[in-house]
Amino acid sequence: MVCSKEFYYKYTHTHTHIHTEGENRVLTVKATGNFLQLFFGESTMTAALAIWTSLFVCLINISLAGKIDLTLKMNAEGAETVRSVLTKLEKFHFHNFFSTSTQKGQVNEQFMREMAFVESQDGEEADAAMNGGIWKVDSHIFKTTQSFNYSILYQQICEAFCIDWQAVDYQELAKPLYSGLAVYIYMYHLDNNGEGLPDGALDRIKAEFWMRVFKRSHNQFYVRWTLYISQLRRREGE
Repeated sequence: MVCSKEFYYKYTHTHTHIHTEGENRVLTVKATGNFLQLFFGESTMTAALAIWTSLFVCLINISLAGKIDLTLKMNAEGAETVRSVLTKLEKFHFHNFFSTSTQKGQVNEQFMREMAFVESQDGEEADAAMNGGIWKVDSHIFKTTQSFNYSILYQQICEAFCIDWQAVDYQELAKPLYSGLAVYIYMYHLDNNGEGLPDGALDRIKAEFWMRVFKRSHNQFYVRWTLYISQLRRREGE
């Protein structure tokens, strides 16, 4: 799968001249203020359309104003970062699945918001980065998200976020967007198989779902969910 991931990483970290090659075609990118200048070198072969489509989508997602995208920053934390991840996932899902009648899955934004706080207090717990990021996705679930027969979904993630999901390392879940994507993909799978969380589920149902699906355990986690959700609602004035 072609995601131009290496190019995207280099560009967002250097904001300078970059060369990337595909099918003997060279693209030079120069950032000047808030503008991009693109220069194509001579081509001896027809460039693969997928490479350049993916590349330009990556460029569209780059912030040229120099603002740091915390959803892609290692070990980033906080409520605003969580909300930014959820906004990205909502836009991604709406764009790709809103008009697809056969797609039952959805982003359960409220559940994911609550899960982020219960699991790691929005990444503020010290061990979050080493244990699946803000959502503390365990390695078993993470590896499962890379092995589904969802080639279209993986390609859509590639095009939207410039992430080749099946090539991601577990340690990269320290980036908030990656941790959130792992939960999104897993819940997407559950929804497709009729095992997802119902809309408008009560707190008890959400707690039981979290324990069964993400903790593979029961009673000892129920108290944590109840306690942390109460703290979250006080923080956010609900």
